[in-house]
Formats: sequence, C-alpha cells, structure tokens
Amino acid sequence: MRRETQNVLLILLGGALVKIAINGDYLRYVKPAQQPWIIAGGVVMLLLGIVAIVADLLRARSAAKAAAQAGPDVVAAGHQPPEAADGQGCETSDAQARVTAGHHLADSAGAGPIDGHAEESGQRQGIEEYPAGFRQNKDPSLADGPPPWGEPDSAAGHPVGDGHGHHHPARSAWLLVVPVLAVFLVAPPALGADSVTRTEARVPQSAATTAESAFPPLPAEAVVPMAMNEVVSRAGWDSGGTLNGRTIAISGFVVHNGGQTLLARLVISCCAADASPVTVHLKGGEADRFPSDTWLRVTGQIVPGTANEANSYTPDFVPATVERITAPKDPYEY
Repeated sequence: MRRETQNVLLILLGGALVKIAINGDYLRYVKPAQQPWIIAGGVVMLLLGIVAIVADLLRARSAAKAAAQAGPDVVAAGHQPPEAADGQGCETSDAQARVTAGHHLADSAGAGPIDGHAEESGQRQGIEEYPAGFRQNKDPSLADGPPPWGEPDSAAGHPVGDGHGHHHPARSAWLLVVPVLAVFLVAPPALGADSVTRTEARVPQSAATTAESAFPPLPAEAVVPMAMNEVVSRAGWDSGGTLNGRTIAISGFVVHNGGQTLLARLVISCCAADASPVTVHLKGGEADRFPSDTWLRVTGQIVPGTANEANSYTPDFVPATVERITAPKDPYEY
C-alpha cells in the first residue's frame, strides 16, 4: 500500500471515530465510559495522518528544490565556453579524437582497447549507460544515424517499466476506504431482534452473585420504572417476591420468536460483541400487532414463578398499557 493511501485512511478512520464519539453513535457499539478513549484514539489517528502528509509534502518540495539547483550546474559542466577552446582545450580535443579513433580501430580488428586505457574501457563496458527502457543498437551501419542505444524496448516487444524495476501496486487498495466512508455516511444500526433470536436469553451474571442476598423493596409508587435487567433478575432470583402484585414500567424492542411476542433488551459488559439478551413474555396479545424491532413502553405486572431455567429466565408479563416509543439513543443496558 502506498503512503498516500495509508495517510488518507488514517485521516478518514480518525475522523470517523471522532464523529461517532461526538454525535453519540458510539453508543451502538460500546459503553458510555468508552467515549474519552474513542475521541483520544481518533485524534491521534488524525494527527498522525496530517503529520505524515505534511512531512511528505516538505520532503517532495526539498527534493524538487535540490533538483532545480543542481540542474544549471549539470548543464554548465557539459558545455564549455567557446573562448576556452584554445591552447590546452584544443590539445584535449585532439587527444580525445585520437582515443576515439583508437577505440574504433580496436573494435574493427576485434581486439581490446588500446593506448593504455584498458581500465577505463573495462569500466565503461561493465556499466552500459543507456536510457531506461531502451536496448542497445548493435547495427554498425546506424553509427551516424539514430542514437547508439537504439529504440525503446516496447518496440522490440519488451514492456517498459518505470526505469527502476518497480511495479506499481494495484489500485484496489483504495477499496479499504469504502467501510470507513460507510461509517461517515450510514452508521450501522444497534443490535436488535435478530441478535435475540440467535442468542439464548439468560439471566445476567450479576444476578447470580446476589442470588442468596435479599433484594431491596421497590419504591412505594403506583408504577415503578425499572430496567429490564433488574426485572429479569428479580423474577428469577428474588425469593422474597418483591415484584409480586407490583405494577412496573419497562421498555424494550419487540421480538417475535416461536409464536411468542417478547419484549427484549440487550445487556453488554464492554461492547456489543459480548451482548446478551434479557426478555419478558408479553401476554394478552396487545403487542402482537407490532413488528419486530419496534420499541415499546409497557406497564403491568410480572406473573410470579414463571421465570426459570427451562424458559431461560423469561418471566410472563401481563401488560396494562402498551405504548409505542422511539428507539433510545443508548439502546443497551449495563
């Protein structure tokens, strides 16, 4: 993967983390206590991506500046002023001409280099200085015509690379950006009825630790709002019967499973990956008309003794009122 792709992915992923942490979508995946860590992780990714991009730009600018400064020096070194073409300059030109003629004679006779230039000639033979992507033209009849390196390799049926033997990576690496953009545009929903039907409902582990301890009495109110987690725990483990005859209010989403209509919530310990459902069985048929994943607030009473291991601690609930509500911002219980 190219550095440009890595930097873009860092910025997009960091931005996505910061976005879901600020607008509250992170509650679909983790507990509220994780928000500071999500923001910190997103900010670090953003900073790393920005620093990497700035460093690459500065490096490219320095390289371009160095190349621009070295360019005039290279041109000046390859072209001598006309006024210097006298005295020693003429002698140097004559010497170069004699060496060149000697090389041509040696090549024609099939012999090696002459005039004591064996070492220099060997070095030149060991390093063939031809432009990248070209092959040497060995036709002596073209000595005064095309350049000695001949024609491009592509004309001879050889592919031309980038001159350094590198192969450019496939652009499919940019497909990694798709799931990150999906978080920006459409955040995946929270777990719902499908997760409940695929996972056996069970009493929360915290309830087992208080199985032999007395549950505190409920407040002296006509209708007591309660969390689904607490209702299932008391129905399955409270031997004191603190729910008997009491009207409570609970909220959750509808699940149709095996001919029964359940009201469910998902309890998480850390994140959505460890979610476990807690459910109550809605009696009377008043909630049967609502489709799965519809959020309801119901008031009514628990039927004593109906939550046991055989039915995965799902007590029967007789509703007095059934009200449709919007899904809460935080859909899980803890």
